[in-house]
Amino acid sequence: MRNNAPAPAGYAPHLTRRNFFNRCGAGLGGIALASLPGAGRLFGAETRPAKTPLRLGVSGGEAMWRGVAPRMRGATLGMFFRDPAAFDAMLFVDAGRLEAGLVGRCLSANKPVMLVADSWLSADVLKALSATAQQTKTQLAVANPERFLPSRQLIRQHLESGKLGEPGLVRLHRWEPAPANRRSAAPEWPTSLLRDLELALSLMGRSPNSIYGLQRLANERDTSAGRSVLVHLGFPGGGMATIDYADRLPPGDDYVSLTVVGSSGATYADDHQNMQLVYRGGRPQSVRTEERGRQLAAMAQGFVDDLKANRDFSPTVAAWAGALAVADSVRRSFASRQAINLEVL
Repeated sequence: MRNNAPAPAGYAPHLTRRNFFNRCGAGLGGIALASLPGAGRLFGAETRPAKTPLRLGVSGGEAMWRGVAPRMRGATLGMFFRDPAAFDAMLFVDAGRLEAGLVGRCLSANKPVMLVADSWLSADVLKALSATAQQTKTQLAVANPERFLPSRQLIRQHLESGKLGEPGLVRLHRWEPAPANRRSAAPEWPTSLLRDLELALSLMGRSPNSIYGLQRLANERDTSAGRSVLVHLGFPGGGMATIDYADRLPPGDDYVSLTVVGSSGATYADDHQNMQLVYRGGRPQSVRTEERGRQLAAMAQGFVDDLKANRDFSPTVAAWAGALAVADSVRRSFASRQAINLEVL
């Protein structure tokens, strides 16, 4: 069976490569700066008068959103601080732990919330926030930023269109430099590894029935000293996913690569896509291009579009909960040094 079912709401599968770049590349008449009571500055302004734009409160720093605002359609962006009344919906992209009470207040104020997948968003925290969302009948979404990179969206389009056939292998490599502050930035399960795990599950389109993991710590008594991790997921029908993760590189750039092999085709993406070889006389130089703005724009635009279409975001919460459950099985495999076999319904 081909993996051509629609992706969970909130992940903007409707952003094809063509209209994605049309949206990101076409300006909307400039950036309007304004203010809202109790809010930060408002960055982007919808110039089409047909409908009132949705007021989206965002977090994570004004500089990162300033380039996103002119790409938005049907919404304005403003920095969110503490008052949810100034906005129609919230998108939290802060690195590290959020105050769960703040998210709860937004949900209690009937403001839809999108959270960026992070290691602090544990199964218990997710369950509590989901309960608040259900009680208040307010939409809660979880977004894995890895899904919104242009290369990842293009791979998903190839899978959904059937060009690759049924996915048989997903292989991910991620090698990161050591965090600047090791002891305060070494959770039990790194955020980037959790996101890669969720991405692999989403590309395979089904749950694994066999899980095996190996972890080698630089210091067995202290996870903050760095680790190397190998994860192998086996799927019904013979498919598999492998993840190779390490956070022991010296300071500098990281390295990420993704390979998807299907029954009728294969595709490959790595972070070389961000390095362009430029000839300006003398030795060629590699120039790094920027994907962060496009990634944020796709995530924010997908959230806005799905809100306006009244789509259900519960599959995005279920996807993150599923990744957390698989991560728990990987931990058990670490401890037992045995494969964990699961019954897949």
